[in-house]
Amino acid sequence: MLESHFGWVTSQPTGKPSTLTKVRRFSPAIVRCHHIGFGAIAALLAISPGLAFGQACPTPAVADNASCTVAPGTVTNVTPAGAVGYRAINGGQITADGVTEKPRCGKYHRRIAESGGTISFNGSTLATTATTTATSAGQIGLWATGLGSAVNGTGATITMGPPNGTTITSNMRGAISDNGASIVLFNSTIRMLGGGTGLNNHALVATGTGSAVSFLGGVIETRSRTSYGVFAEDGGIATLRNGAQVSTTGAGTAAMAS
Repeated sequence: MLESHFGWVTSQPTGKPSTLTKVRRFSPAIVRCHHIGFGAIAALLAISPGLAFGQACPTPAVADNASCTVAPGTVTNVTPAGAVGYRAINGGQITADGVTEKPRCGKYHRRIAESGGTISFNGSTLATTATTTATSAGQIGLWATGLGSAVNGTGATITMGPPNGTTITSNMRGAISDNGASIVLFNSTIRMLGGGTGLNNHALVATGTGSAVSFLGGVIETRSRTSYGVFAEDGGIATLRNGAQVSTTGAGTAAMAS
């Protein structure tokens, strides 16, 4: 079933009523969402017109109050457990366009923008290669944290969970912004695997006042129980438009939730 829906998802801190919520909770289905609103405008204005290409990034890629570039075509295997693929901090900027990142095992934050850092993710792929429940549980694909921090991408692909699609995994996140950060993805794809009895594998999350996620065209899929396509909580703002499609499968799932 394909349905058109105009709306936005917002939330307020726990205990306070929401004033901008226009959400329907969906049974497993495909939903086409369109939205133009203040959340989208604010997120778009926050995007810098273009990240300057700096020197080549070190390995692992860290930009601390500096700019660096990961060469297009680079394949990064992220290991051991707890490792970070790319990290932009203290206003640092990482340009990681046209690259592939393969997290292997353990709980990672694949790409982190924090303390005003910015990561560009255009035409890039992030796909976990972990194959067991233990090594893939709790994984995070993209993470932006802190006021002024941002991850922006066009034509990006994020796939979380063991590649066979049936191994049970829980508590994964495709992309999450918190503490006032933003994530904006254009014409991109987020697929959350984790098996039919996995739990809480949310694709796109905004948590905390001032945090924002925008998904402007593309496809989001979740395949586990109580897993949301787009989730805004505790004052976070989530925006979908440009014909974005959200598909969820499993008990307790929702295309959009707050």
